[in-house]
Amino acid sequence: MRQGGQEILRIVATFTDFDQADGRNLSLTETPDLPSPDDLSDPLAGIELPGITVADRVEYRTAQPPGWLHGQPSGDPSMTFWMRFADGREPDLVSLPFLADAAYPAIMELGEMPSATLELTIHLRDRPAPGWLACQINTRHVAGGFHEEDCDIWDSRGVLVAQSRQLALIP
Repeated sequence: MRQGGQEILRIVATFTDFDQADGRNLSLTETPDLPSPDDLSDPLAGIELPGITVADRVEYRTAQPPGWLHGQPSGDPSMTFWMRFADGREPDLVSLPFLADAAYPAIMELGEMPSATLELTIHLRDRPAPGWLACQINTRHVAGGFHEEDCDIWDSRGVLVAQSRQLALIP
């Protein structure tokens, strides 16, 4: 995509047929240990976030509200939570990139807001089953105002369905 004669966005996509994927399966991580989403509340319920329309489209459930939400970042840039579309739409392959990017920025737990995406890579691993998605997101490095953010998403079967890595800038 170009704007004002300069490239501002480049997308590269590689595709596969999951029905033909018959290689080895191994996961060295586990689905986050979260209480049932039915037993949790949405930490954003009733909170106005002007200009952040993703909060109207996605419902989140957390075991405890993120510290940044109440002006007390925890200092730990990692979070686990449930996520689904607010309108009840079930997740599918096409929606997973949006949902991976809709996760809370983990850097907010360091008191850093906002953050601007410079590069985003998303790996779709399997078709998601209907239901809530379990998410784990973390940042391990902040250097020179740049940070990475990794997000893993599991479906209701406990199958890893998406992974993302984002390089972002703290303005």
